[in-house]
Amino acid sequence: MKLVNEIVHDERTYIESVGKLDNKTVREALQDEGENTVLRICIGASTETMPLRVLGYAASALKVQEIYFPKAQLQFVYPLHAAEAANDIPINETLPETDKFDFDRCNIGGELAVGGKTGLIDEPFVKTNLVTDVAKVLERDPDIARPLELAASSRQENSAVYLAAHLIMHDTNAELTPLNPLSPQAMRADRIISIGAQSERKFYLARMVCKQAGVIPPDAVAETGQLFTRHVLPPYLQCREGELTLDDYYQRERPAHDFNTAHPVASVSRDLQFFSSYLYDFSPGGYLPAECTLS
Repeated sequence: MKLVNEIVHDERTYIESVGKLDNKTVREALQDEGENTVLRICIGASTETMPLRVLGYAASALKVQEIYFPKAQLQFVYPLHAAEAANDIPINETLPETDKFDFDRCNIGGELAVGGKTGLIDEPFVKTNLVTDVAKVLERDPDIARPLELAASSRQENSAVYLAAHLIMHDTNAELTPLNPLSPQAMRADRIISIGAQSERKFYLARMVCKQAGVIPPDAVAETGQLFTRHVLPPYLQCREGELTLDDYYQRERPAHDFNTAHPVASVSRDLQFFSSYLYDFSPGGYLPAECTLS
């Protein structure tokens, strides 16, 4: 438990907690520095310009890998097909914003970890028996279903489809395609440790219930672990009350870490402070121009 407590209290990682229901996987991966392990962070599909804070989401994952799991492969996964299946937004409308956050082209860290990093897109989502089985689990467990239905209603998504996509992305060695020719192939691993915002807790609990119900064939299930960042909501969602967007940020000619971290929403300000500190430590005075590389 010592290393688990260390990763949570390490200000460099911006990790708030470890999922309790499968923390054995995290403990084991910490012992061997992430040997045969995937660190996976999903970046939700969006048709709007992402907030600057999404780079802080990536920075948290990069620090987790560099310090604690250097042998793991860090995967930035863009589940565009799943989003299309869940909320009927065509991929050609979400891919342009994804390209702005193509992390393989961004040089803000990750080179020290031998496991490497890659950007990946999910395969076309097929509504199989998994969706039906997930829907049955949700019908039997209203306490698990209700928070998902509220979230789905607010985003016009089908909660059973959305949860099924979560199971595929976070609990199996899903087939994933490199985002671009520069992206390394996805490593197939015995262990998958997912990294997500605090709002992912409801999906985490629902995933654990579904796995216990046996909705995924045993031979397809990977060992899983979960890290929750201090981001209250996934920072790839819409900007909050005038905060900087990725477009705003890439067009600036000021030092990369030099941006206003004050914001009326306390959690947003905290997220911005973390990313500013990360950039300053990574390259004091460095600039981040539009092509997304530090000079």
